Amino acid sequence: MHDREIKAPPYRIILNAAEEWVPHKPQGSVLDGYRSIASISRLDGRHIFEGMKAYWIGFGCVFGSEEGAIQDCERRARDAIKDGFPR
Repeated sequence: MHDREIKAPPYRIILNAAEEWVPHKPQGSVLDGYRSIASISRLDGRHIFEGMKAYWIGFGCVFGSEEGAIQDCERRARDAIKDGFPR
């Protein structure tokens, strides 16, 4: 897993890319690509919503590169900020 932190005042976005493995009979499993998740929190430590310190972006699609997965998740995180953290 690989983390990247982005400051987008007043928020902090932590992106995490993980390898996605799939079963493969001769080899046991093979790397299919990368998926990424994110957490969004406030730089000042305050809650995003009442009782909620972080907003989570779930795993997205599988990408052929770690960078592709990170970029997709960053876009989804910035969209969530712009849209007021949809529930």
